[in-house]
Amino acid sequence: MQIKNLIKGLFVAGTLLSASPVFAQEQMQQQSQQQQMQRKTPEEKAARQLKWMQTNLMLSEDQSRSAYNILLATAQDEDSADAGIPPGREKAHEKKTIKRDAVAEMKQVLSPDQFQRYIDHLHEQKEKQM
Repeated sequence: MQIKNLIKGLFVAGTLLSASPVFAQEQMQQQSQQQQMQRKTPEEKAARQLKWMQTNLMLSEDQSRSAYNILLATAQDEDSADAGIPPGREKAHEKKTIKRDAVAEMKQVLSPDQFQRYIDHLHEQKEKQM
């Protein structure tokens, strides 16, 4: 009976140990992606987001200019918040406010259909981060 319990214990331990490297690898990949995004300049962040918007939302030239200006200002404000506010609730609140303001500005630039697709994309990106 003790041997069976020992074998079961070893089996469970082996299963847990084999699963943990996969989980750790996924976490490291997510952290790596976040670090790469954090190293980008505000201009690079804005350009990358604008490229997605142009491809997926079919922006006009005027919309592209306005969207870029909003995205750039947002990225600059987020960088300032990152540099000037220590981690915690205040920083999280500030960044949330920056994003909320950017979405409100973007609503003025995009058509209702484009805006809905933009919001859907933001939700998808947020879920990927979690």
